[in-house]
Amino acid sequence: MFEKFKVRVHSVPIDVDGEQITIHLRELPFEVVARNYENDNQADVMLKFVVASLCNENGEPIFANEEEGLKEVSSWRFDVMNKIAAKVVEINRLEPVPLNTTNPD
Repeated sequence: MFEKFKVRVHSVPIDVDGEQITIHLRELPFEVVARNYENDNQADVMLKFVVASLCNENGEPIFANEEEGLKEVSSWRFDVMNKIAAKVVEINRLEPVPLNTTNPD
């Protein structure tokens, strides 16, 4: 019965320089959202949510830990991060939107 309550993996296409790239995002578990609930730094929260969401097709994290992930994604282009963040918001139905993102489509 509780199997439907578990986080799922989504294969999500994003456009990067005119090329469709498929990434895999896990839904955020309650613990990750709750841990960051009172953080007023919205950019920091969104980075942490992106790091927690990025995974391989089997749902395994692509980073060894949060610190490694934050260091990596912090160096990515804003437009790419904005598109990924928008997908994380959409998949998890996060309200209000953690970043004031523009429509990436």
